[in-house]
Amino acid sequence: MLVARNAERLDHVAKEIGQEHGVEVAWHSLDASTCGPIEMQDFVNDLENKLRTRAGSLGMLVNNVGVHNRRPVSVKDMDPDEVDRIITVNCSFTVRITAALLPFLKRHAASSSNTRSAILNVSSLTSTSPMPMLAVYAATKTFCDQWSRCLACEV
Repeated sequence: MLVARNAERLDHVAKEIGQEHGVEVAWHSLDASTCGPIEMQDFVNDLENKLRTRAGSLGMLVNNVGVHNRRPVSVKDMDPDEVDRIITVNCSFTVRITAALLPFLKRHAASSSNTRSAILNVSSLTSTSPMPMLAVYAATKTFCDQWSRCLACEV
């Protein structure tokens, strides 16, 4: 299932993948910057329904969401709303969608002895190198790296 904020682009990409690979691709529009508990539950319910009607399962999660400063700016000059947006999208949303989808991934892995599930969290080289004027973005990617290591030990 593809998830992104732009429904038109999702539909286009799903059709493209479907035509090229002969598969049916489901999608759900979800804005990581504004997604609250109700929207997340709606997404989980939609996924559950799509998996049930297709007799499918969820075997892989790729967290590739990310935003950065609209322009390079010193931390002292950053708009607090922009700081919140970057942290919400890059950290909070990634944790929340992963937590919501873990039961699906575990169910898939338990379906047979040779079936596995995977979570791939896409980060950035900024997590390991100082990035003046992009400090908040770089810090969120460092969070993603450490959270991924902790998650790997936990699940």
